[in-house]
Amino acid sequence: MLEDYDVSLDALNFLGKRLDGMSKAERNQFLAALSCNEADIGYSLKNMINLTDNLARFTSIEDKDNLERIGRINMFNVR
Repeated sequence: MLEDYDVSLDALNFLGKRLDGMSKAERNQFLAALSCNEADIGYSLKNMINLTDNLARFTSIEDKDNLERIGRINMFNVR
């Protein structure tokens, strides 16, 4: 899959450590942000590392029953 692709092992190790230190909710938010086409993040290693620092910019909605809670979480993320 990564044939003829240069990868910095230090950067890959750093990303692995960042992902290892995330909670389940943060991992779900990370994967949701990566899969969002409108965010236009891309799958480069540098962009994925930067995303681990900027997860607060993205609101992940798992439970749509409490809209007030979703609004509060989104406002905290925006501000």
